[in-house]
Amino acid sequence: MKMSKSKTFLSVAVALAVIGGTLAGVLVTACNSQPSISVYVKPTTQEAQPGQTITASIQIEPGNRGISGVEINLGFNPDIFQAISIESGTFLGNNTLTGLKELGNESGTIRFASARVGVTTPPSPPGVFAVAKFVVKPTAMAGTYDLTLIKVRLTNQDFLELTDIKVEAAKVTITQ
Repeated sequence: MKMSKSKTFLSVAVALAVIGGTLAGVLVTACNSQPSISVYVKPTTQEAQPGQTITASIQIEPGNRGISGVEINLGFNPDIFQAISIESGTFLGNNTLTGLKELGNESGTIRFASARVGVTTPPSPPGVFAVAKFVVKPTAMAGTYDLTLIKVRLTNQDFLELTDIKVEAAKVTITQ
């Protein structure tokens, strides 16, 4: 069946409008979207004195996502803190596989990675991924110091990397 020039033009115009509207919707969504996943150190602020032990929990709020694997690098000032441990929380469940567990007291970076063993059903509930413990060094100077998530990598239920992640650090004030 042969189409007239006006019908062909109309079909092309409608198709372009649909494509243009779809692209505009995608661009507006991309520009207005907020990260749907939050990873942060808790408590967000705390005080300690030289010789005291402090605890920092790595919390994950996954939004509507299913999370199967997590890798973090937690930065700290090695002149002020000594990392003494990092342990799995309950965020990935009771059956996990730890792929990396490194207390980098010289570099000032804890590196920790773990994955869920078994099925991940989205959405994952919010929770504690890991708990790090530090000792404030006896020579620590008074001041406020950061515990910073330098690197955060998350994978979904299909082990595809997620990128829409909001990351927040914590502050520790050392008093004398």
